[in-house]
Amino acid sequence: MRKGYDGFFKSTSDLHCEIKNRMIIGNKVIDEEEVTANGNTFSAVAIYEVENGKIAKVTFVR
Repeated sequence: MRKGYDGFFKSTSDLHCEIKNRMIIGNKVIDEEEVTANGNTFSAVAIYEVENGKIAKVTFVR
């Protein structure tokens, strides 16, 4: 996952995320987030699927 997001993190110097709410259901972690990127702030949901103690998949909903 680091390879896939490396360029995004490098090009978005103001990137910040605050978790507003978290639910854990089985191997899924669902975060309600407030995200700041490129001077804009917006709400988003991140769904993380965990396998063997590591994030295997992430889905963002905005």
